[in-house]
Amino acid sequence: MNRKFPGAASTTLSACAVIAQSAETNQADLVLIKPSLTPEYFTNFKAEIDSTRQTVVGVNKHATLKQATSTVTNHIEEAFSLIRRLNVMIDVNFDPASAQECLDTIRYQEFFRGVTKKQQAATMDLLSAISENHVWLSDTFTQKGLDIEVINKLIALTPKIIEANTSQEVKKNTKKLTNEQIEAINDIYKQVSDICKIGKVIYADDEAKKRNYNFKKVVAGLN
Repeated sequence: MNRKFPGAASTTLSACAVIAQSAETNQADLVLIKPSLTPEYFTNFKAEIDSTRQTVVGVNKHATLKQATSTVTNHIEEAFSLIRRLNVMIDVNFDPASAQECLDTIRYQEFFRGVTKKQQAATMDLLSAISENHVWLSDTFTQKGLDIEVINKLIALTPKIIEANTSQEVKKNTKKLTNEQIEAINDIYKQVSDICKIGKVIYADDEAKKRNYNFKKVVAGLN
């Protein structure tokens, strides 16, 4: 049985689950193009994806993978909130030249676009840059009479994200797929591909929504 889906099975199924959830939210729009995309369809389709993930990854492993993924997501969300706070503190407390020096030192502009998309790699890169320069950054904040708690919290998050991400990647490793599993994933991916085609057309002028129907971008958002 030939694979018709890209990448690892677990990644494909995770991306399909994300897209199915977005599509269910926009069901009233999508059904105008394909009448079979009813609320019942999405209820059954999401159950099919979840069932296949459990079969492929294993029931216990599936549960721990979801937990590990949730942990990473929570850490990334916390980091994003703290990074925004750090940026505002720099923006309102320093003159333009000094503020730019702070941002350049931690390579803020280089990584922030990926951070806003909640990408793990970009978030880790920015946290690493902050950690590498935390002494200078903390001294700079202290000289301004600013609280360095936000810096300390970001540094403390770094090993937590690394640990959670490592756990997530370990749990993604699956055994060799059977022909039945490949066929099931092929079918799920085909359905999601059709949904993506519709979503891209309907939301051609809405970049935020259109991104939810770009399989590659959804996969990138998982990493």
